[in-house]
Amino acid sequence: MVMGMLCMDQVDGVFWLDAGKDRNNLIQHLQALLNEKLINREPNLNSDWEIARTQLKSRVPSGALLVLDSVSFNGNASNVIEALNIGCKMLIITSDITIIPNEYKTHVIKVDAAFTHDEARELIANKLQISVSSLPKKAHELYKVTKGYPLILSYIIDKLEEDSEIAMKDDGHWDYYMKPLLELKKLSFSKIAPNLGHNFPESIWNKIGYSINKLPTDEKDKFYDLCVFVEDANISPETLVVLWSCCKSKVLELMTVLMKKNLVVRRYNKKLGDYVYGVHSIFVLYLNRLIERGESTSRTVQDLHLKLVSKYREFYRSDFSKIPVNDAYMYNYLGHHLMRAGQYSELPILYSDLKFLEARLRIVGPGNLLAELKMYRTESEYGSHKTGTNSHHCHQHRHRIHIRHVIHNRPQPTRLVSEDDDTFLRFCLDEKQTYCHYLNFCYG
Repeated sequence: MVMGMLCMDQVDGVFWLDAGKDRNNLIQHLQALLNEKLINREPNLNSDWEIARTQLKSRVPSGALLVLDSVSFNGNASNVIEALNIGCKMLIITSDITIIPNEYKTHVIKVDAAFTHDEARELIANKLQISVSSLPKKAHELYKVTKGYPLILSYIIDKLEEDSEIAMKDDGHWDYYMKPLLELKKLSFSKIAPNLGHNFPESIWNKIGYSINKLPTDEKDKFYDLCVFVEDANISPETLVVLWSCCKSKVLELMTVLMKKNLVVRRYNKKLGDYVYGVHSIFVLYLNRLIERGESTSRTVQDLHLKLVSKYREFYRSDFSKIPVNDAYMYNYLGHHLMRAGQYSELPILYSDLKFLEARLRIVGPGNLLAELKMYRTESEYGSHKTGTNSHHCHQHRHRIHIRHVIHNRPQPTRLVSEDDDTFLRFCLDEKQTYCHYLNFCYG
């Protein structure tokens, strides 16, 4: 957010102060910096900020502009602003409008949390000193993987600018800097690689960590909960009601706080008649990086997935077919979270649950169900091997699930019946051709 009306022809000098430093005596530090910038300095600036403010008022021109950059939640943000209220125009730059006292919100200019596609292309073109029409196709891919997030986008563009001639003819140069985000998308159903994100400098992670670590403990914990959700998937309030064991109004209140801090994005889904939320992949990367480096001792990523699955199991008493229509996310990704929670043995149980499959087909359609079954078979076998699952476990789940994919050119499933207990599933899906094929989903 940017607060304050800026009219440069009416400004008698500009004083820019970085208020985003996390340090003791921040107020005194900023007042001392401002004093150093003055031509007519105060030789004996008082350590009491209220007295120092009076001293500075008499020395700063009333027509000057004071810019307070990166004002953030640090327990005394309002005092920082009050201490620098020295009678001149003030421009406050912050990502969290909630910390600004109402009396200072005379004019608010909202700056979007991300660049639009056209803005990003123009920025890239300016950095590479070429026309927008001359940009390589990789420029569009760069925007897609960064989603226009300024911190990451600007870093990669700066790197490309250093070798602009190479960037114009070598797609691999773009791929090198996009690799962390590209790999994160590929690994959305797998374990995050330990070194993922090593291409980004510490300064990037420090800035991301700074904004997250300023959250109160409860908000920070809940934000970390969000980092296990699949990228680009719509998270509905109903999902969070179950995860956080609270009412929908409380969920909306908390997500609004995180949205105002630019940590989540929100949009209104007309079909659902409700808000849906998303988290940028860079935050997912940051959380995984903390854990892989041993810098987060309280929980692991697996713990967070297990928490989500356990909450759903408890809330719906292990009957996942009871998940409501407006919680399509869990119908699509419950298997993913079971796998990431290390509960590989639950996968064949879930995917032989006729009531769940019927509800899934009815609510979210066939989607990638067959592909999921193939993938989860591979992951389940890998997980069983990795966790040392013994032969007794394999024998326990030694049943073969035959999926008959019968096509009758109909938009909805025509039937879902059980034969031979729970070992045979038949459902009809909509396809362009009429054919049948069988998929063996074996454990053991």
